[in-house]
Amino acid sequence: MALIFATVSIATGAILGSILQSNLDNEVTEATAKALRTVHDAPQVAAGTEDAAALLASGPFEPGFLIVIESAFGSVTGGYIDADGTASSLNDSQVAQIVQQLGQPGEGGPVREITIDGVGTYRMLALGGGSFAIASGLPVSQVTETLTQIATTVALLTAGGLVLLGLAVTVIVRRSLRPLRVVADTAERVASVPMAEGEVSIADRVPASETDERTEIGRVGHALNTLLDHVDASLEARQRNEERMRRFVADASHELRTPLAS
Repeated sequence: MALIFATVSIATGAILGSILQSNLDNEVTEATAKALRTVHDAPQVAAGTEDAAALLASGPFEPGFLIVIESAFGSVTGGYIDADGTASSLNDSQVAQIVQQLGQPGEGGPVREITIDGVGTYRMLALGGGSFAIASGLPVSQVTETLTQIATTVALLTAGGLVLLGLAVTVIVRRSLRPLRVVADTAERVASVPMAEGEVSIADRVPASETDERTEIGRVGHALNTLLDHVDASLEARQRNEERMRRFVADASHELRTPLAS
């Protein structure tokens, strides 16, 4: 059962991961198109004095958004918005990493996953705007955090379900074995009765409610009662024989003492 839950959880996580990444790629496409329009309307781009961080600070971009701008003059600048909403610049090494993994801004192509030292992993898209080009994207951490939350929730629900299932099985097993415990208790009480000699009577029996022959345990209880009836009858017969033997011995002793006395 635990294996089934684990398999379902892994499959669910994989499907949700694919859906979330697809949604993120759609967000990246929309954000990049919006950024392309914003960059197109920025006068500093036309003048070749563009600064990505300044552009991000002046526009309504969501936290995590990252952009690299290449002007017609060949200059390349990059920036991103951190979790606090502050626009920060990318250094030359970080920009080079993006260009190396994604290609020159404006070359187009599908949304790709890019890892940037000190910033994180992004899903990015490159678009051209005539005299300039951009590459922008959003952090994969959005998907990772959501998947982590979902995985944690599923794990907790799975663990809780397994605990409840275990408790339910325990209760069911105990209830189903209660008649067997009654039979075992009866057998233990009978086994503790000394039967070697003297007057012995076995009164203990499995209750009638636990001797339903339609069930396996009920058949055992009924069989034990039948056995106890036979044993009790045998003990009574032994007792009668012992009493007859004692009377015979007593009579024989009396007969022997009478002639000797005379």
